[in-house]
Amino acid sequence: MVGGLWRLRVIAWKELIEALRDRRTVGLMALSAMLLPVLGVFVSGLKGAQQAPVAVVLCDRGPEARALASMLLEAYGERPGFRVELVESCAVRGGYVFAVVIPPGFTANASSVDRVVVIEYVRVVGSVAASEAESVADSVVAEYSRQLARRRVLVLAGLANVSLQDPDAVLYPVRVRVEAVTAAGAPAQPGLEERVTAARFLSFAVFFVLNPAAVAVVDALVGERERGTAEMLAASPLRPRELVLGKMVGGLVLAAMAAAIDAAGVLAYLLLVSGQGVRGLGPDLALVHALQTLLAVVVTAALSVPVALRAPTPRSATMGAMLVTGAATAVFFASFFVDFDRLPPALQAALYVIPYSHVAMAIYTYAVGEVVRSALHTAVTVAAAAASVAVAVKLYRPDIFVRQA
Repeated sequence: MVGGLWRLRVIAWKELIEALRDRRTVGLMALSAMLLPVLGVFVSGLKGAQQAPVAVVLCDRGPEARALASMLLEAYGERPGFRVELVESCAVRGGYVFAVVIPPGFTANASSVDRVVVIEYVRVVGSVAASEAESVADSVVAEYSRQLARRRVLVLAGLANVSLQDPDAVLYPVRVRVEAVTAAGAPAQPGLEERVTAARFLSFAVFFVLNPAAVAVVDALVGERERGTAEMLAASPLRPRELVLGKMVGGLVLAAMAAAIDAAGVLAYLLLVSGQGVRGLGPDLALVHALQTLLAVVVTAALSVPVALRAPTPRSATMGAMLVTGAATAVFFASFFVDFDRLPPALQAALYVIPYSHVAMAIYTYAVGEVVRSALHTAVTVAAAAASVAVAVKLYRPDIFVRQA
């Protein structure tokens, strides 16, 4: 037993030293774990550098038209990525990704109490900037419409000799009151919504670190054949479980480092997106994410071993490992948009066959306060990881590499 542990430690240390000597690989693994915040900074930087031309075309010179134009200019001026221009010629329509046209007669219609006020949008098809510019215009027009409706209600009330304390009671006679509750029906604590949103981001970010783990394990096994050391391993007193576990442990140390970087990167991304951080996130949820990421890495590494053993070439082994991480990508991407526990039982059961589903659910259920369910999902992931490792050990035979060498 002692000798077996010593040999396992030697193999794990050998793999770790070889990996750490390859600084480029370590750097690429760290970079892949930081992909989410890097992408966030990249996209934010591009949007900030974007200067999409937007026009406010003023065909009416009246005070109401100028008031709306002023509101639009102010709104676009506060949003990065737009270059807004006031155009006082109705003939100008081209050269802009988006234009708000305030037509002639706007002030006359807005000053009445029963005329429809028309505003025209001109947008470039297929432009993301045009869609964002339209969203800004919609919010401004909605606010102007509310103000105009209040003024009209007050005018009509004066004509009818009716005193109104709140014109909104006439405009919006139905109010909606929202109460946030948990799945059990208990009142939701402040910040829970933000915490759950953060949990979904944490689940989504797990798959960024899985591909390096799969590649590291595949390379550790297939590399023996490429380096011509497969015969030495076959003739050594190493047992299959010692070799497989040793190589997995050596690779998992790097993967654990990548998981820590991934957790820090996701927190940085959330801080970047929210501006002031996420209420209720807390170090406990970050720790749960790190633990689940590590378990997902173990499962990925164990599932990649049979792929590496049966693949005839290093390229096919890498492609097979990508299929494993592809399944993880599908699950984690779906967890960002779908409530797994609201799926039909048959579909839910099929989804839970994939261990990564339990990783996503463990993070989510912990975030909403269902600690017992989170522990159960974690236990299933641990069992899946142990079973995957056992299968990998069972399948390994050094002579496979010797035969293919």
